[in-house]
Amino acid sequence: MKKIGFIDYYLDEWHAEKYPQWIEDATGGRMKVCYAYGKKDAEGGLSNAEWCGKKSIELLSSIEAVVDNSDYLIVLSPDNPEYHEELSQIPLRSGKPTYIDKTFAPDRSTAIRLFDVAHKHGTPLYSSSALRFATEYVEADRTGIETICSVGPGRYDNYSIHQIEPIISLMGSEAARVMYIGTAKSPSLLIGFATEDKPASIISDGSVHSA
Repeated sequence: MKKIGFIDYYLDEWHAEKYPQWIEDATGGRMKVCYAYGKKDAEGGLSNAEWCGKKSIELLSSIEAVVDNSDYLIVLSPDNPEYHEELSQIPLRSGKPTYIDKTFAPDRSTAIRLFDVAHKHGTPLYSSSALRFATEYVEADRTGIETICSVGPGRYDNYSIHQIEPIISLMGSEAARVMYIGTAKSPSLLIGFATEDKPASIISDGSVHSA
């Protein structure tokens, strides 16, 4: 069995709650979340110790301990990506496969630094919205796409990734141009792809259109 370690800002959150069982079910028990570390306790929720007790996961006192004891690492903090760089420094120097939850980074410069650290230390690094791998998109016909419309909830800077990833799945990752065209109340992003018949995708109010 391969052991997975969680590293989080605080552990009593939706992703940490759901991932352990999903991982165990998806791998037939070949992978299991065994260790966890939280930088702080959740405000108004379970403490890290209480959460680990409920999940039968061993709470460790440091990121180093989680890294040392685990085969694979998951850096969570899904709603606080500003902590990803801090929480990921030791994992990304470990050489152990590391997944950093969405949203990957609060800005481009942070994202580049994270990948640079991982590359320097030979650490496999990955991040994605789960929607990129939804079976509905995997099975979709990608030929002749003219328009995509995707609508989603949540704070735009944190949840628009769930609209962007399906577009990347269907259109490819070779975007030619990106332009913000929205307002504070109606965020909107224009993404143009360098193909002959599919020039652009638009994200608006958490909704996405591709034309």
